[in-house]
Amino acid sequence: MFSWDKINIRFKILIPTVVLITLAAVAVYILLNISFEQRMLNEISGKVNNRVNTLNWNMQQLSNRALELGLAASSQIGVVDAFEGYIADSDEENAYIQLKTSLENYLGFRAQFENSEIHITCYATDGMVLYRNNSDIRFDLVTQNQQTAFKVLETGKSIKGLEVTKGGVDFHGAVPIFTPMSDIPIGVVDVSINIAEILQPLEQETSEEFAFFLGEAHYDLLNNRLVSKEQKPIFVGRYIYFLHSSGNFEIENIKSENLTFQTNTDSITESFVVGNYIYTPMSWFDISGER
Repeated sequence: MFSWDKINIRFKILIPTVVLITLAAVAVYILLNISFEQRMLNEISGKVNNRVNTLNWNMQQLSNRALELGLAASSQIGVVDAFEGYIADSDEENAYIQLKTSLENYLGFRAQFENSEIHITCYATDGMVLYRNNSDIRFDLVTQNQQTAFKVLETGKSIKGLEVTKGGVDFHGAVPIFTPMSDIPIGVVDVSINIAEILQPLEQETSEEFAFFLGEAHYDLLNNRLVSKEQKPIFVGRYIYFLHSSGNFEIENIKSENLTFQTNTDSITESFVVGNYIYTPMSWFDISGER
């Protein structure tokens, strides 16, 4: 005999069961998505961290290379003679000729002068630039963005590191020049290697989007150079970061997103996500470091 009571009981049991199954399915779907996104994030972060480790090693190598070239240049007899002569008679042109002859004839530097990314600058104790390779003769004083020479003159010690100047972002090896009879510097040889030495090979090896971020104080200085990612790396923010993007980006977007994590960045030690971007801190080679 047909019974509505039995049907009602079955419906009362079935409805909660369906609801529970639906909720369970939704929960599983959410968990699977979260797990998938987390796996993707971990995979991307792993790739980024591997790339950062490679970049850090390359940066250290270039920084050491710049310092070694500076040490080699500062030990040339002709270089010391040129600075001693400038101190004696303030003859800029004669000092330039001596420096040019000594450095460009030095066998160890010949190959370096064929590389436009490597620059050698010689500073006198008054801040006068007496020599630049790959540059017409020009004498001028050190600007506020080129204080490395003054630090070397003040401490009498060689320094190496990454620095932002009017010429861009470079690895520097700045070395004091001494006479055999004195421990007071009579000048400075500063060898700089442009960061493009790292970026160009990286662009050829990977299809990942990337950018370097450093020195918000220097952003205005470099802003006119940063028309697009294809032309120049993007520089903004307080520290250096290697960035991997899950989509295309524009400078305006990078700039605004960067400001959202500008505070408390001292505590950042691992990769983190802002919007569509993963940021990974990189080692910072302080130009004030000594060797």
